[in-house]
Amino acid sequence: MRQISILRLLKNKCFMGLFRNTQTVDSRKSLTGECMRVYEEPLVFGKQRCWGFFSNSIFIMIMSIAMTLYACGGGGSGTTSIEGPLLSINEIKAMKVDQFYINGGLGDEYVNEGEFSIYLRDAATGKDVACTHIDDGMHRVSLPGMVYANLDIPFREIDADHPSDMARFQIVFVEQDSEGCPGAIDDDDDIAGISDEFMFDDLLEKRIWAKNGRASVVFRSGDAENSRIQSMAPALNTGLFVDKLYFENDRAGDDAGRYYLFADRIEDGESSYQCQVADELMTHIRYSDIVYAALGFAFDCFDFENTDVETTKVRIGLYYQTDNGPELIGETKDVAIGALIGEKIVFTNNKGYISFQSVMTTPFSSSVIRLQELPTLNVNELDYTLMPSQAGRVELHVMDADMKYSLACAMGDYQGISIDESGHYADLQAHFMTTDDQRELFGWDLVKMVLVERMDNLACPLPFDQMPAVLGESTVLSSRVLGTSQRISFENGAGYISLK
Repeated sequence: MRQISILRLLKNKCFMGLFRNTQTVDSRKSLTGECMRVYEEPLVFGKQRCWGFFSNSIFIMIMSIAMTLYACGGGGSGTTSIEGPLLSINEIKAMKVDQFYINGGLGDEYVNEGEFSIYLRDAATGKDVACTHIDDGMHRVSLPGMVYANLDIPFREIDADHPSDMARFQIVFVEQDSEGCPGAIDDDDDIAGISDEFMFDDLLEKRIWAKNGRASVVFRSGDAENSRIQSMAPALNTGLFVDKLYFENDRAGDDAGRYYLFADRIEDGESSYQCQVADELMTHIRYSDIVYAALGFAFDCFDFENTDVETTKVRIGLYYQTDNGPELIGETKDVAIGALIGEKIVFTNNKGYISFQSVMTTPFSSSVIRLQELPTLNVNELDYTLMPSQAGRVELHVMDADMKYSLACAMGDYQGISIDESGHYADLQAHFMTTDDQRELFGWDLVKMVLVERMDNLACPLPFDQMPAVLGESTVLSSRVLGTSQRISFENGAGYISLK
């Protein structure tokens, strides 16, 4: 057991809070997390003041102090434990953003770069309680389209009226054109996505998605280790694709830099040929001490139709641009290309690592459904019974299992195939196309085929601007089912589709 000096004890806010509290409180609460509240009267345990408490039992006093210090983080560390199911402001401030993803696809000025913030909303009142500030690390995650991990971004309390405790939560992903956090969301700000409501059990160390599928976040408590990062869904095409990249660069500090990824072909221990990841892709890699994940960056200089390519040895090097030219940050050992696919390789100086996407070239052979696979599906036949309103457009969509957003779509105006009246349609030859603003990340365990009438004056392949009316929906479908089914029925006898 760690010893605590009298001087440290007297400096401890939790300990001194025992003598500054203002009201009669239940003794159990006083010893399990409410010791940091500041009041104006002496503390009373149960019905007994602190001073009487001292005179009655030195032993109880010592045990109470020890329990109080333990509840407040153990000897003045200042760490607030996050226990739930109610979440206080202090607990929110003890949370950290661990992973962040946002997809630039709203069609406005921040497609290439944005000033993003994450707002934690009390779902019961609709009031925002806390947010992330650009100066606390959000400036490092300003480029959309990739997953940022190994983050340590805290929350700030909103400068507006809000509840002091929360039980139900929502996450709001914002691109800020106003003064931003800690101010409230402004009419000038763009809402990139809003999550469903959820409870405390789903708050920490779980990926929370916006309902439109265009943003996600993972939170952790401040003293917890960084969460595990998912691997990308396997690539459908053969190649060498970067999944994750992490590196340390003490020279850069917190400044943005320019980085390059080179691959040297090694013959007899010497480099005989060098190629690189496209420069426009590497401009997204700007800061050290971040895990960049779900990248999908290709080394497209290797011919995988050549039977010898997988045995070709390469050395992957990460370089940092300095005034004196590119400087090596870290490199892999010499490894055959085939041994890199689907693997994580640590740099020889232990200053980082690179991992590569796995490859499964047969459609629907993976355990997850991949975005790249969906265009291989063709709808040959459609039958549906529910009459549409004739006020919108009827389209077939592949949607996530909760039917919140579209992954791919078929038929309708874009393909010149009108299905706006209920009935039977044969010989359609309608192929799926991926919905705009969706990109391959981790794949989907399950999806649904959904026939919709959309009223947003938009058409496939544009995403929904508002949720459409459902004319027919399948049960949830796995990768295996999509790869083998010829006919997929809508629930409640509403019709079916045939795939070719």
